[in-house]
Amino acid sequence: WNSYDDPPNSDLVRRYGHVDLVPMDDGTLGNPSDVVEISADIVVQLVGAEELEQRVDFFLEEGGEDVFVMEAGDDALPEDLLVFLRLLLLSPPEWRKAKEKGSLPKPKPDPESLKLARRVLEKRVKEYPTTIEEDEALLKQVDQSHNFKNAVVVRLGEKKILRKAMQIVDSTLEELSQKSSKDKKRKRGGEEDGAGKKFRR
Repeated sequence: WNSYDDPPNSDLVRRYGHVDLVPMDDGTLGNPSDVVEISADIVVQLVGAEELEQRVDFFLEEGGEDVFVMEAGDDALPEDLLVFLRLLLLSPPEWRKAKEKGSLPKPKPDPESLKLARRVLEKRVKEYPTTIEEDEALLKQVDQSHNFKNAVVVRLGEKKILRKAMQIVDSTLEELSQKSSKDKKRKRGGEEDGAGKKFRR
């Protein structure tokens, strides 16, 4: 019987000195309650927006946090992260309008914010000293200490969440690209139909 309320492995190690490993959807072992945090500072370092500090302050004043949490079971980027990305990407006129209205952007993914999200995720992954493959190899070694293996399990779980998030970003970008192509073809077809009708008059 478990009275831990299904916390992530990072909490289990810190509080109780062990990790939970159960079968995951991808066929590997992990903890479905695992989370990974992304600091707002990582985003800020990648953006050169006008009045950057004021935009960050505005986000925090409107109830935003300076850390974004991604969970193992997420099938989309956190809404607060998307809002923050879109806020920093607003053009100066759009930013002034948002500030006047006291209104944050909606968490609707668009190509520009998704491309920035991809860079944020890549930068977050680079903070780890090892890759997923290297961690998986380390866990197969029998001469590692219990504490070391637990630490590897924790960071491996976090990296898998980031990898899944990058896959989500890539697939969403592909979907948006295909939708844009279809819309352009439809629009072009409509214009050609209209031109043909006009010519036949």
